[in-house]
Amino acid sequence: MSIKKLMLLGVLAIGGCPSAIAQDSEPLIGWPQEGFYTPYTTQYMVPLNKEVHFHGLPSTYTDDAHQWHWQLPGATPSEADTQEATVNYAEEGIYDVTVTLDSKHQQEAVKGLRAGGAAYIWNIATEEKPKLSTIALGWFGYYGGTNWLGMKKFAEYFHAPGAPACIDSVAIWFGSYAVATASAELTVSIASKGQDGMPGETIGSTTLSAGNLVKSTTTPTCFKFDQPISVDSDFFVVIEGFPDALGDDVAMLCVRRDYGETCTVYHLLEDEGPNDQPMGTYSWYPNEDDPASFAISPWLRYATGSGIRQSASEPSPVMALQGRTLILSSPVKHLRIVNAAGALMMESLSPSSCVDLSGLPQGVYLIQADDSHTKILIP
Repeated sequence: MSIKKLMLLGVLAIGGCPSAIAQDSEPLIGWPQEGFYTPYTTQYMVPLNKEVHFHGLPSTYTDDAHQWHWQLPGATPSEADTQEATVNYAEEGIYDVTVTLDSKHQQEAVKGLRAGGAAYIWNIATEEKPKLSTIALGWFGYYGGTNWLGMKKFAEYFHAPGAPACIDSVAIWFGSYAVATASAELTVSIASKGQDGMPGETIGSTTLSAGNLVKSTTTPTCFKFDQPISVDSDFFVVIEGFPDALGDDVAMLCVRRDYGETCTVYHLLEDEGPNDQPMGTYSWYPNEDDPASFAISPWLRYATGSGIRQSASEPSPVMALQGRTLILSSPVKHLRIVNAAGALMMESLSPSSCVDLSGLPQGVYLIQADDSHTKILIP
């Protein structure tokens, strides 16, 4: 193993091993592997018209003395009395999921399973969100950001969506966003999975100057594609172009896990020849020695009965309020927000798909996004 790789393993250990999150009780619902976690109100997303498998947790509850009962409105079947429930969702919507372990008098009920439609997806479970942080590498910068270890690109892996889908944009949360080189261009790409299991051919990409990074750990920076990017198999989101001049200090948030647990992060590292001399070529590696998932979240949109919209004309945006963030499903040229008295509270030209509303006081607002209108209540 080269000196650079040994150095990388050493600096990754600086932050120590991640610790488990204390919980009041053990979770009972194991989400289907066919779906995706989401960062907002809906906790999980699954495709339509495909078998999905819910699992009762923990796996030690397997003997006949434990009686499982699932209630899955919107699914077929809508109930099951086994530890694993295999169901199918035929209608788009947001549904509840409830499982009861009778012999232990335990029950877990979750609101917010999305079947079909569109949502931001990522590889971070709801209970892991408090663990979001950056990975600092001491003098060498960051893993998943500015660094001086020859890592030019980073990637987050996503399994196949299970049905025809497309990606309109990618939201990325940053934990460090000091930028001296404001003109540096960050490029976000969607790449296919190569035969070697690493990021392969680029399907589509977009760029954003480092000076436009959202300076907040709670509001993401949104990278919007000019046209929807179709995906029907495993894919990667790749990011490159982190500035590394004096004063540049940029890093993505991520969740670190224990050795041997789920790892979805990859990095492109410079190859070294004899005597550890750089060769000018690069190879992809999964970071299995320090498994993690980046806070990278594509806006995944499943095809409807009429297929995925691919026309050059921009669709009317769908607006949704997630906490204090307004989510726009498609590009908007002119956004206006007025309060109940008709006063203009916010106006933006070509806003990002994630609009921070934390500065607005409690109340009812009318939102106009081009020709679309909606009312929202900020509690």
